[in-house]
Amino acid sequence: MKFAKFVELCKKEVKVIDNEEDARGLASFVYFKYSNLRPHHLSRLSEIDSTGCFLDHFNHLCSISQSRIPNKQGKKIQYKLCNCKLVKYLEMNFLNSGNRILGNNYEVPWCYITFLNGMIAVSNPRGSLKGNFNFPASKTEFNLIKSIFELHCPELQIEFGSKTGNHILNLPVVHKFIVNLGSYVESPNLVYRESTQRRLNANLKPSEANTPKSLSITEVKQEVKSSRYFDRLCALQSNKHPVYYTPEHRVGAYSASLEKAFMFTVKLASYKWLIIFENTNMKRATIVFRIDANSHREAVNEIHNFFISGENNKRESLQCKKVEFSDKIISYDRIYHNDYYQWWDDIDSFIHR
Repeated sequence: MKFAKFVELCKKEVKVIDNEEDARGLASFVYFKYSNLRPHHLSRLSEIDSTGCFLDHFNHLCSISQSRIPNKQGKKIQYKLCNCKLVKYLEMNFLNSGNRILGNNYEVPWCYITFLNGMIAVSNPRGSLKGNFNFPASKTEFNLIKSIFELHCPELQIEFGSKTGNHILNLPVVHKFIVNLGSYVESPNLVYRESTQRRLNANLKPSEANTPKSLSITEVKQEVKSSRYFDRLCALQSNKHPVYYTPEHRVGAYSASLEKAFMFTVKLASYKWLIIFENTNMKRATIVFRIDANSHREAVNEIHNFFISGENNKRESLQCKKVEFSDKIISYDRIYHNDYYQWWDDIDSFIHR
């Protein structure tokens, strides 16, 4: 909300400040919400302060900000100055989104909405603006495409605390918006996967998107420093093949990210190889693939394409043995990083089977 509009509403709603606590509260609210202002901007607002303390407290906050107080101490001062009835009133009646609260009616941004099946949950940072509302058209999958609502759908107008309970006032408008979305709401999972894949491809170099990048042991050690796990895998790496760098595209219910990962090759007896997939995040389990020696490159590409894809919850699918690879990959398993020596023993057991 622009400061000039805030001043007008304060004069209309707050009217007169007649005690120092409220003067201090108004100063703290204005400072932390409009921190680029200085006293000469505030003469109109100081007209409602009969105590004459408003500008003094505002100047005090300005001097605090210039004195380089440690962060924790600054937070304590902020909390102390803001902990008064007037600030709570202002926080409740002037939303950060810039929307004015009229009586018990609130305009709530979509970022504070969670879609559920048949209803929505409102969780506004103002604390008391919370509740579940019946909304027959809602599906949990809409959370995957909430950015579409944030960009194009009118904000929810909600009436809190009326005699008949809480209500969504513009439900027909939102329902019409959902109907007009068509295929987006019919298959939001597909829309989400496609959009995350587009974002992934935009962040990848063309060579990384198509094939894994070949690296030497020296290059791997430059990429990953001070890791006993990677040192062990580098020692086991076959001289016949390079180490392959392949980003792991992690796609969850409501988020997607890229993480560094590498594939190491270890020679086994009887014309078999192990490909060991290791993420630089030690919270991720090591994935061990047993492959046919005659299909090494094809297996490497298949593993790369799996981890780079936009599929949801890939590691969970591996854990449950739900992933079906081609016959080039004989089997796969997981090894956890709970203990380095146990992890080492498990790697050795796979090698000597």
